[in-house]
Amino acid sequence: MKFRQAVKSDFMKSYKIFTLSNSIKFLINPATRVTLFIRCAQFSPGFLFWIFRNFLITFFNIDFGKGCKIGYGLRVPHPIGIVFGGGSIIGNNFTIYQNVTIGNKRDYYPKINDNVTIYCNSVVVGKIVVEDNVIIGALSFVDKSLDMGTIVR
Repeated sequence: MKFRQAVKSDFMKSYKIFTLSNSIKFLINPATRVTLFIRCAQFSPGFLFWIFRNFLITFFNIDFGKGCKIGYGLRVPHPIGIVFGGGSIIGNNFTIYQNVTIGNKRDYYPKINDNVTIYCNSVVVGKIVVEDNVIIGALSFVDKSLDMGTIVR
């Protein structure tokens, strides 16, 4: 995965078409701007990672752990209070809402596959696999693997 492709996929997930006005919206809108900073943190080496991580914490209250991998098409509609654990692996077309934690349980992190949406105030932890096309509803606690197409309420 490359930085430029990841940022372009995030842009296309939000705006579908590349125009000058959409490019300006992308840079002004906090929901899309935060995806850019997450990508910067994800692809930055050493010292630069810590700068972008601190920027995310300070301005968006988003904690991005070193080593977290996120696939193409990230969407963060309400960018506040999110935790991405350092060992988490997240697939393509991922949507995450406010106050969600993707973290460790007994030193293991989750693997989240493609086309997953996690709604507000949810927690996903542990050595689990969240399969494709899963929706995790608001106020959910997930510490067990979820099969393809599951909806957690």
